[in-house]
Order: sequence, then structure tokens, then C-alpha cells
Amino acid sequence: MQSILKKVNSQYLLLLFFFVISLVLTVVRTSTPAQAAQLTSRSLSLSSNVNSGTSTMTFTATTGTAAGGFEFVFCTTPLAGTSCAGPAGLDTVSLEAVTVTAPSGFVLGTGGNAPACSLTSNTAPASSNTVAAAGNSNYCAIRVHHPTTGATAGATTITLNNVPNPTAAGTFFVRIATYTGVNNTYTTYTDYGTVAQSVRAATNVSFKVQEILQVCAGGTTVDATGTAIGTGDTCDGSGITGYLSSVDLGVADPTAIRVSPVASGGTTQGNAVNGFVMVRANSTNGTTIQYRTVQNTSSGELKVAGASCNATPSSVSTDQCINSVPQTQTAGATSAIVAGTEEFGMAAFGVNRTSSSTTAVTVNANYDGTGSTGGTCVTATGVDCWTWQYDGTATTLASSSGPVDDEAVLLKFAAAASLTTPTGLYQANMDIFAVPTY
Repeated sequence: MQSILKKVNSQYLLLLFFFVISLVLTVVRTSTPAQAAQLTSRSLSLSSNVNSGTSTMTFTATTGTAAGGFEFVFCTTPLAGTSCAGPAGLDTVSLEAVTVTAPSGFVLGTGGNAPACSLTSNTAPASSNTVAAAGNSNYCAIRVHHPTTGATAGATTITLNNVPNPTAAGTFFVRIATYTGVNNTYTTYTDYGTVAQSVRAATNVSFKVQEILQVCAGGTTVDATGTAIGTGDTCDGSGITGYLSSVDLGVADPTAIRVSPVASGGTTQGNAVNGFVMVRANSTNGTTIQYRTVQNTSSGELKVAGASCNATPSSVSTDQCINSVPQTQTAGATSAIVAGTEEFGMAAFGVNRTSSSTTAVTVNANYDGTGSTGGTCVTATGVDCWTWQYDGTATTLASSSGPVDDEAVLLKFAAAASLTTPTGLYQANMDIFAVPTY
């Protein structure tokens, strides 16, 4: 009988032992978030992965239960429930600019749940209920919630804007927790998981563009703005292939005006050439195309080399200097060239852009070939469009509003002699150049 009682008692004690163990396990399970489950699918993408500035952070997560709120804890290590140190570059002030645009209707936590760093464990995000270990105070967290309903279970996208990127290059982690509570209530998390991202210095790609200036000047047989200049039709370091270096106005006739291009042969004996200056420059603030006359015995007029003019400018028709038109284009006979009256001048009759991608060059009004009283400089007779800067002062022929791609200013020259003009080979030399402003 005693042995039977001992057997019953031992069985009773064994049952009692298992009951107590079961009770303990139940208490343990109910004292922790037993319903917590890992987020089955989760990711984080940044609008900028540079370790400076801010970015839009887009989180995706698949939740097992409806979520009234989300928590994002920024750490340098991934494991939930372990100590969390926040990445360098995040602080409470920088988080004040954060906004949330998804899911629809969600807002940032307020009060003790507002985005912040250096948090105490019981009064702000990352309290003892969070995915970070209790008692940490050096990490940053952002909480968002819906005031009334929340997001249904399943795939959810959470978008946070103006989030500071960590300043230290490398990987950082964001521990995510979901909460069933709405309206700024974060009690016990239900689902959790960690996502990883990285930031680093931007990769710099450099490309050097040097200052460009190429000026070609001389003579061309082209007599229209739409006809290609030279064989290559471009201006480079070696000039334009096939261009000429001089303009020959031929033989004077007191009854006629010689206007370039003066035909070769016959009674005119010219070289059928106009002048031009072509410019290529990548100057953002424009380029001025200028010239100055090369001085010969203190004069830049059309003259016999070494001859002395009676004055500057010459005002008689008996010295070996062709009188120059005024330096400023004016109405009336002063800027016109007529047969039998000794005069010399120049005008720009257009801009040739046959190989150009720009339309930036404009002729200076003082050299505009349309003249101050209408008409054109093609015929010269009675047209006030001629000018000549005889004293060597640099003067502007044309200018551009920005970069210039092989635009050419076409130049015409005109001369007339009187019956008393002395014989000789009359010449003038132009120093043509450009001044770009980069």
C-alpha cells in the first residue's frame, strides 16, 4: 500500500512540475510581444547616396498585421534588441525638417514621439518597447502614425523627406518596428525588421574645356553671306585653307569708284577679293572684333609707303595719301564716296554663317554696310556707309553676345581718285584681332 502511495505521489509531483513549467513559459511569453513577427519583405532606397545633405528615404515593408504607426531607428549595427549607436551626421535639429508623404494620411509623431536624437529610454521613440535595447540614448529615431485608421496588412511604402544622410561613408542600418496603435500611440511593436543602406562620397568625373580663340582674317572671293569662305570654311590655328592675304582695288579711274571685289584683268586690274574676319571663341560673355590701322610715317591712311600726308587725315588731293572718310559714319556726303573725289573707306556688308552653329555676331553700327541714309555699300555711289579709323586707335567692327562658331564679318573697301591724285602704289595695313570675355 505504501509503495502504491509513493507511486501516486511521484506521479502527482511530476504532473505538478510540468504544470509549473507550462505556467512559467506562458507568463514569459505574455510578458514579451509574443505576436511580434519579422517583416517578411523590406527595403530602403535613397534619393541620394552621397554622405552629405539630405535625401528622400523610401521604405517598403510587408506587414503581417495592420499598422497604425511605424518606427525607424537609425543605427550602425543591425540586430533588433541590441545596443544602437546612431550614425554620424544625424541630430535632433536636422530631423526637424523631416516630412512624411506616404502612406496617405500618415503624420510624424508628436511630443515625446517627435523625430529626435539623444533620446531617453522612456519618454521618446526607442523606449523599452522598441527594437533598440532599453536604456540607449545616443541614436536617432523617427515615428509616423495615422490619426485614425492606419495601413492594412501587406505591402506598404513609407516615404520620409528631408532626412539627413549620415556623414560617415559606409553602411548604416534602420531598424523598423510597426505598431497597431493609432493617433501617436506607440505601446508594443508587432512586426519588426532591419534594412541596410550605404552612403559614400560622390564619384567625381572631370572634363576640362580650355579657352578658345581663333581669328582668321584676309581676303576672300566670296561676295555673299551665304557662300562658303575658303576650302575648309572653318577657322583654326592654321587659318582658312585657300584664303588670300590682300585686297587689290585695282587701277584708279577718276571717273569711277573701285569697290571690292574689283575684277581682275581689263581696265580694273583688281584681284576680285573682299576682306573678311572670321572668329571662333567659347567666350561666355561675348567677343569684340576690332582693328587698328598700322601706322606708316604717323598715318594709317591709304598711301604710298613712306610718304608724308599734308595732315591727318589728309585733306588735299595733291599728296600721296588718299583722303579718308570720317571715323564716324555720318549722314550727308562726308561718309559717301563719289567718283572724281579722292576718298577711301571700309564697310561690313554682312555676317557669313555658312559653317556656323551660332548667330551671335552683330556688326557695329559705325561699319554697318546699309549706311546711315539707306541703300547698300555694294554700289557705293551716294551711300553714307563708309568709315576708316586712320589714326591707329583700336575700334570695334563687330561684337558677339556669347560664344562664336566660325562667324565671318565680310568687308568691302572702296576708293576713288581725283584728277590731281599723284601716281604710286597706295596701300594700307589693318591689324585685325578679337577680344573675348570669358
